Amino acid sequence: MLQAGITRLVVVASHKKIEIVRYIESKYGRETRCETAFQSHFPSTGSSPGLFQAIAEGCRLAGPNDTLLLALPDVVIAPTDVLAELVGKLDATVDAVAGVFSVLDCRELAPVLTDQEGRITQVLDKPDTSPVSNTWGCLAWNSRTTQDILTQREANPDLAIGAWLNGALSRGVKMRAVEFPQATFHDLGTPARWTNYLRQSLL
Repeated sequence: MLQAGITRLVVVASHKKIEIVRYIESKYGRETRCETAFQSHFPSTGSSPGLFQAIAEGCRLAGPNDTLLLALPDVVIAPTDVLAELVGKLDATVDAVAGVFSVLDCRELAPVLTDQEGRITQVLDKPDTSPVSNTWGCLAWNSRTTQDILTQREANPDLAIGAWLNGALSRGVKMRAVEFPQATFHDLGTPARWTNYLRQSLL
């Protein structure tokens, strides 16, 4: 994120994951003097504490014309300049850009379908089968997308991230995929994936 030129960092985390907050506060708040805000994510009654809800909480702290970036703390991506490249792809013709990565198994992930121009046409959610072997892993978007996120969060507190992405496409939010075929993507969201990643890293 620092390579992408961020000036403010908003960390939205469950109150049960305070160790993530402590690490990021130390790395970004002190070493780089990046303005950092921490938002504890307590879902309201009837609301699931999902990714889309956390994103919306972060959006509430954004300025009206801010460009926003999303990176997930349990995802490891290399090289580290991926987000900087996404920011460079945002222009007047696109509202959001997704970093898309090749994976061997996308059944627990979110494969991205595109047209020949790289425009996103659909995002699948943990499909049993998929015509592509990829997943989105990070996002950059403009203020129009931020407003759509906030509007949809108010309308549907339990909205899932995949449902929002596809709904935004139908509402005219223009999304483009930037593929990183040589990059590495590791989702460490479960203990098994974390163990497997450590095992591979030590080989």
